[in-house]
Amino acid sequence: MNIHPVTANNFFSVIDLLQRNNLPTEDITAATPLFALYDSNELIGTIGLEYDGENALLRSLSTSAHKRGIGGGKLLVDFVEKFAKENNIHSIYLLTTTAADFFDKRNYLRITKTDVPEFIKQTTEFASTCPASAIVMKKVLQ
Repeated sequence: MNIHPVTANNFFSVIDLLQRNNLPTEDITAATPLFALYDSNELIGTIGLEYDGENALLRSLSTSAHKRGIGGGKLLVDFVEKFAKENNIHSIYLLTTTAADFFDKRNYLRITKTDVPEFIKQTTEFASTCPASAIVMKKVLQ
C-alpha cells in the first residue's frame, strides 16, 4: 500500500469515496490538502489535514468498505501525523461521529468544543459541516 497527495487526476475518485462513507465533501476543493491510499492501483482510503501554524484539523479519513480491517486507517493516520510533524504542527484536532474508539487507541483525547484554537473553530467542518453531536478530539504530537 502507498499514499500519494490527491491531484486533479484522482480528485473526483476521492470525493466519491468520501461520499460513499457519508463524510462531508461540500467544502473540499482541489486546494484542500488530501492524501489517497492505494493498494496496487485501487483507491482504498483517504485522509486530509487543514493546518495553520502549530494546529491542524484532521479530516476526511475514510477507507473502502471492502478493505476495512487491513490497517489502512492506521497507515493513513500515521502518515498524516508524520506529515504534521515535518510541517512543525504541534497539535491535531478532529471531529468524529463514528471513529472515537479508533482514535482513543491512537492517543487522541476527547475534549470540549470550547477547548479548540480559533483556527479550528473557523474551519467549515467545525463551524457548520459536522453535527453538534460530533466528538472533538486532540493529540499533541511529540
